[in-house]
Amino acid sequence: MREEFAKKTITSAAKVYKIPLTKAECASFVKKLQAVRFLEMFNKMRRKTQGVVPTHHPTGLKNSFREDKIRESLSQDEALANAQRKHKGYFCCPYIFKE
Repeated sequence: MREEFAKKTITSAAKVYKIPLTKAECASFVKKLQAVRFLEMFNKMRRKTQGVVPTHHPTGLKNSFREDKIRESLSQDEALANAQRKHKGYFCCPYIFKE
């Protein structure tokens, strides 16, 4: 990785995250970033995985959905049976927005 590119990357990230960096700290990070060599690792992985068909679904299931069946639903009393708070047949919950 070129030093100029690494320096721009670090300074722009520091600016976005509002991290004050001294020139010495920036130089230190540039050295560390150059040592990592991410692109070489990605190129090695790409060479190893060339020609491999991507897996879309590892189990091979074709259709795991069940068929919809019409059936009787719960009554309002049954649906509200375990509700901690209810009012006129509706669930009550805490306010999300403050006025």
